[in-house]
Amino acid sequence: MKSIPDVLYRAAKVDGAGVVQRFFHVTLPSLRPGLVMVLVFETMLAIRHFDLFFILTSGGPGDASHVAAWHVYVETFRNLSFGTGSALAYMMALATFAIAWVVIQMLGRRV
Repeated sequence: MKSIPDVLYRAAKVDGAGVVQRFFHVTLPSLRPGLVMVLVFETMLAIRHFDLFFILTSGGPGDASHVAAWHVYVETFRNLSFGTGSALAYMMALATFAIAWVVIQMLGRRV
């Protein structure tokens, strides 16, 4: 917020923009590059989230905490199916890349 020049807010106020209009037309576009970066990183972390499930529930009661990263772990180390586990991990990495690319293409157009 400190990186947004005061001149933009003053110009919008002189032009008659209200608080909501200043937020949507000055603040949000100025914060867009940072928001895109945070959204991409957090999405990548959410997809690869494994440690929390492993430490807290070890998969949960039954398969209640079954996420993609947990499935990669189970296939690779519990079932000792290293080929299947590495293929699943590769697919998960490709899916993470595809989601990040889509987010950057949609939100980062004018960055």
